[in-house]
Amino acid sequence: MKQKYSFASLVLCLMIFSGTRLSLAAPAPGEDSQSDSYTEMLKEGWKPVAEGVLQRDRGDGTLETFAFGSEGFTWASQQLAGQLERMEEEYAKYPSKKLARAIAKQKAQISRVELTAQPAEKSGELESAYDKVIINGCDVAYGGYVSAFPRSGGGAGASSNAYFHNNCGALGDTNAYAYSRATTGTTTNTQTTTDPRSNGTWFDSVASASTAGSLDCYSEASANVTSGSLGIFYSISATPNYTCNPPVPPVTVTITGPIFRSVAGYACTNIQWTATTTGGTPAYNFTWYRDGYIVGTGSSYFETFCGNNFAYTEAVNLSVNVTDGIGQTQSDAHTTSVNYTRTTQNPCGGSRICPIIPEPES
Repeated sequence: MKQKYSFASLVLCLMIFSGTRLSLAAPAPGEDSQSDSYTEMLKEGWKPVAEGVLQRDRGDGTLETFAFGSEGFTWASQQLAGQLERMEEEYAKYPSKKLARAIAKQKAQISRVELTAQPAEKSGELESAYDKVIINGCDVAYGGYVSAFPRSGGGAGASSNAYFHNNCGALGDTNAYAYSRATTGTTTNTQTTTDPRSNGTWFDSVASASTAGSLDCYSEASANVTSGSLGIFYSISATPNYTCNPPVPPVTVTITGPIFRSVAGYACTNIQWTATTTGGTPAYNFTWYRDGYIVGTGSSYFETFCGNNFAYTEAVNLSVNVTDGIGQTQSDAHTTSVNYTRTTQNPCGGSRICPIIPEPES
């Protein structure tokens, strides 16, 4: 491996601030300390995958990459190009303005990494402590955290963070990217967040995405740091989540209520209809309609019907829409016929005189 500058310096900057404490023993006279650093990385689970590139599977669904030198930066630009290809495939199926902007920013980042493909050799004494790296008296920290996960109640989510901190003018770039997709019924929704920051000494990139749904769920997240000043590229990516968890069956709704009801003379009758749901995810929101107009909410609808001692039939046309906790919708309809009849008896009871109500127009 062509290590043309202090490999130990680069390794310590990465390992300490990405969650691993790397302790280097003092080399014996004539022994190459870079070999010690490389050996320690292998012990920590890092594996060489190309010239100037090591990777580590953290065992939690995330993959770390550490690249250095011209070969490493060339490989890093290819890795970013592979991610760009996946983004463009998603855009071809599910286009959105936010994803289009993320694609444009990804292309710009690839260009910046390619320009850093010949990092300068670093000089200066490197010392390590428990919680910081000091290069010529300068504290340097960088790294990232990512997660792609099934959303509680159905759907997919992702979060990402990349940071680059130092107090002596070393420059770096960071980018955080999060993407999620999920389908409800026949509608597929996506969310994209990207947060690139360039040519700075102290900043954080943060991104998150969350999409509700019960079908075709997918999410991914990545974070990376590039520094020509330090001569390193670091990235961490989350294994894409493809599963809607828990699997949510489509929501259904059924109206139960009488089909026929009789009313004699001036009598009154109360009718109640109830909406029963299956599947979906709580909480459920109901909207009742009568002849297309909203008449109520809740899981049931109640109405009182009073006769006028004329004979006719009224059709009560009801429908209900339900929306569950992850945005799935469904509807049902029901018709009840109310049959009004005349009566020759005093329908008002006793000596009470009934009101005169005009007969409805035919």
